[in-house]
Amino acid sequence: MPTTQTGSQTTIKVKPLGVAPTYNETIVVLESTNIQSSNFKWLVDICQGAPADPDYTLLSSIVILPNPEGFGVIDFHRHIENYISTDFYPADKDGVISRINGAGLKWSFKVTEQFDNVVWRFDDNQTDLPTYVAFRTNNFGGSNIQHPFITGDEVTIAQDVGFTHPEYNKTAPDFTTLTFNDEFSVLTDIPKLASTPIEGGVMALVDKGTRLIEQVFTTDETTIYSFNGALTFQGFRNWVAADYNMNSTSPITTKFLTDIPRTYNVTLEDRVWINALQNDISNPPILGHITTDNGTYGVNNQYNATGQTFLVQHKIGPKDLTETTDTTLVALTGSLPAIDANTTFIIYTQNILPIGTEVSETITLNIVDNCSKHEAIRFFYMDKLGSYLPITFNKVSKTNVTNTRSNYRQNYGSYDATSNVWGYTTYDRGNTTYDLVSNEKVTCTSDWMNEDEVAMVTSMLNSPIVYIQDANGNYVAITITTNSYEVKKTVNDKLINYTLSFEYANTNTNQRG
Repeated sequence: MPTTQTGSQTTIKVKPLGVAPTYNETIVVLESTNIQSSNFKWLVDICQGAPADPDYTLLSSIVILPNPEGFGVIDFHRHIENYISTDFYPADKDGVISRINGAGLKWSFKVTEQFDNVVWRFDDNQTDLPTYVAFRTNNFGGSNIQHPFITGDEVTIAQDVGFTHPEYNKTAPDFTTLTFNDEFSVLTDIPKLASTPIEGGVMALVDKGTRLIEQVFTTDETTIYSFNGALTFQGFRNWVAADYNMNSTSPITTKFLTDIPRTYNVTLEDRVWINALQNDISNPPILGHITTDNGTYGVNNQYNATGQTFLVQHKIGPKDLTETTDTTLVALTGSLPAIDANTTFIIYTQNILPIGTEVSETITLNIVDNCSKHEAIRFFYMDKLGSYLPITFNKVSKTNVTNTRSNYRQNYGSYDATSNVWGYTTYDRGNTTYDLVSNEKVTCTSDWMNEDEVAMVTSMLNSPIVYIQDANGNYVAITITTNSYEVKKTVNDKLINYTLSFEYANTNTNQRG
């Protein structure tokens, strides 16, 4: 079993932000006073939750060796990615605000040192204690290096040349036993002698076997909240988690986890799923506040930061509010329904109700009629911060079908025993298809766009998760095949639109010959 140290050996020099996008670097830098020990390494356990949580579970373990500068550098994000999903459940229409189960992970890490040939350099002996001599590092301007020993360890002692008391030197089998220790000093069983000048030396563990020292850190030092996000390089450099943490005292500038324009055009058929951080318990609770042509509405946000619940999803699109069965959606002014065929806008904030104090930024959805003689292609994609957003392409679209065939040549003809001849028919088949797969590729074009909508298209083209909404309202997985695009600007291009291509994520199979 590892030995638990009360005095830290390992120090966390760099730790991740408390809330971090999963797909960006999640760096931890470790430093240890035992780095000079032979075969030194860190054993790092990655765990779901924090030690006090009921769902605290070991996820994986990794071994970290010191780099040439003597530090342990860990990038956790590749390990955490394995436990992050996308939370795409369009059939769930119950809650306007709902818990996200998979797109976030509260996790922590635990550090254990492993090394052998335990050696500690002390700065001086200490004789101001009764009966026995101690050795320490933190007096007289010493090095302040914490020792790796525990009570009961047997050690050898080698003082530097020029020592006063040879009685303090111990070599195996004439070793000494440590009877007491604090972080910077150890008390031996060697009788103390007269005081000496400052005299250093080296203390070494007699048992040359492997030593494990399990670190004890505070929860705040090692607990991280990761969400399904991937910021740009510049965006990650400027990431401030506190800007996204909503609670009952948040300023109205606190942001939702999305890159949607804060004023955006949608249709009555669009869904909009906006994620938000709630890693603090709110008292009073935060509630959703909705304003439409029909009145103002509140919706219960029942989720506080307990266990894995620190991300919630706000389903605030016209289609979401039309179909929701959430009985906590109530009219504050006006009347239900909040959305009907005549609704022209949705304004959404997080508030403290019934007072109405805003604790978030405002998102405004203008409902427009994108009528066109062409079939509308309604995209629904995951943005860089894990929210799901709509884009409609309502100009000309074309579908091309590519068939991939696998053939073999079989023998044909048959023997007629009556006529005693080998004969042929018109329907004999030589080349035979044993596998046929059909793949549809769609090319579609948008209407004219402003630069905010261009940013949305760019975000979708960079997204690994994209769907289209079919005529029945079902969401069908696709893969965008447009891999190169120009980021257009009004000042250069005047009128802007885009043409892109996609394939369905699932191919169509056919009968085999």
